[in-house]
Amino acid sequence: MVGLFSKRADSESNSMKRRGYLIEEVISEVNLLDAFKSVMQGKKRSRVILYYKKHKAEILQEIADEIKDDKYIPSGYREFTLNESGKEREIQSLPFKDRIALHAIMNVLYERVVKGALIRDTYSSLPGRGIHDGLERVKKALRDVDGTTYCLKFDLKKFYHSIDRAVLIEMLRAKIKDARMMNTLSRIVCSYKEGERGIPIGYHSSQLFGNYYLCPLDYYAKSVLKIGYYFRYCDDIVILSHDKGHLHALLDSLREFVDKELHLTVKENYQVFPVESRGIDFLGYVLRHDYVHVRKRIKQKAARRLHEIKSRKRRRVVAAALWGWTKHANAINLFYKLTGMKSFKELGVSYKPSDGKKRFDHPLTPLGNLQNCEVTVLDFETDIKTKEGEGRYVVLYELNEMKGKFITNSEEMKSILDQVRDMNELPFKTIIRRKIFGQNKSKYIFE
Repeated sequence: MVGLFSKRADSESNSMKRRGYLIEEVISEVNLLDAFKSVMQGKKRSRVILYYKKHKAEILQEIADEIKDDKYIPSGYREFTLNESGKEREIQSLPFKDRIALHAIMNVLYERVVKGALIRDTYSSLPGRGIHDGLERVKKALRDVDGTTYCLKFDLKKFYHSIDRAVLIEMLRAKIKDARMMNTLSRIVCSYKEGERGIPIGYHSSQLFGNYYLCPLDYYAKSVLKIGYYFRYCDDIVILSHDKGHLHALLDSLREFVDKELHLTVKENYQVFPVESRGIDFLGYVLRHDYVHVRKRIKQKAARRLHEIKSRKRRRVVAAALWGWTKHANAINLFYKLTGMKSFKELGVSYKPSDGKKRFDHPLTPLGNLQNCEVTVLDFETDIKTKEGEGRYVVLYELNEMKGKFITNSEEMKSILDQVRDMNELPFKTIIRRKIFGQNKSKYIFE
């Protein structure tokens, strides 16, 4: 079936034919500089970082020579244990030189080989396809309420440590005819411990290798089993359907495929459950048809960090990260609660013009439109400059429960407004009349 996947990709797109001349792209100046920038981005100033920046040209040339001469191999890693969500993971960390080399190699492998093999709904460490892209895709699927009544959720047992290197290398060879590129990739894959299985967690290459390794499973699910709502983040897989029994049948088929073709095992803690009552715990969120919550562990971790951190600068960084999670869910109140941040409305702050004058944010009405109307004068501002001239008054009024404003230069109106304000009698009711005087002259007055 893995072979079937390769043939299918070739038949669908010329972009998936076996690729040559990849090493030349890897060691190009633009690609190496991009890899250097990616590795150094966000790193704190240290003697090691300063050394690498000072000797950038020599280091990149050394990497290019090793790759060009078909001699590059990771120099060795530092291993440590990370406790993540109650699980202990062994992480392998490489020196900066190897990180730069792997970034350069993986940049080309992704663009020229892996990118065209990925289905739309696979995520994890892919440009433009991170957690929140996946979240929006699942939310879109959940709009089909009748078609997403039930969820099948499962992952794979010790995924990275169980990858069959021979299968991975064969999958890569089916797409790559550049001998130096294949030799380099094979050395990277086999540089992790002795044995036939496993790639290191922590290598930049492993994320891409892992995604590519499961492409046959994606193809089998989408094109053979015809699964409509299928989503994968690394080895964490969610399938939605209207039929609980159908999901159990799909699980049996997928489990058999994973075992026979990829030599992996589906964990026994798989779940088939109603979406509405349980919610889908996926991508750091818990999703139901009409709302999304941030996963409890993420909320607790953010709360602990905000409680422990005293530095304002560090708190702003953590708060910004939390905002990135909460803004995609129904969780804005959670953000305000954990950070102690107030919403703009709670601050009670309003715009105060530098000239000290009031601005009435309501439609401007020509006075002629208010002739013979009974209005309530609510407020006014004096000495306003308009295109007609200076010294005008702008008046805020209410008519039929609708607010508006008008501008007047009538000395009579202005005098009355000043007197009413001095008497502290605002607001007041009045009828606006048009009064004729002199030779066909008119003015507006309060009555």
